[in-house]
Amino acid sequence: MQEICDERGVDIEEIRSGSRRWFVSETRRIIANRLVKEYGTPLSEVGRRIGVTTSAVSKMISHEIA
Repeated sequence: MQEICDERGVDIEEIRSGSRRWFVSETRRIIANRLVKEYGTPLSEVGRRIGVTTSAVSKMISHEIA
């Protein structure tokens, strides 16, 4: 998570805050996709780490931009 935040210039606390700014939301989506698809992290755990619900994580994963 920290690596992605550093690459994109977003503070990790801003990710966890639930901010709806586009760039923060996009960074959150990238983190969710990586944690789920590359590491197999459960959706509920991803949600806790990035400050959103399990349902929100599921939507992020299913609406991934190709």
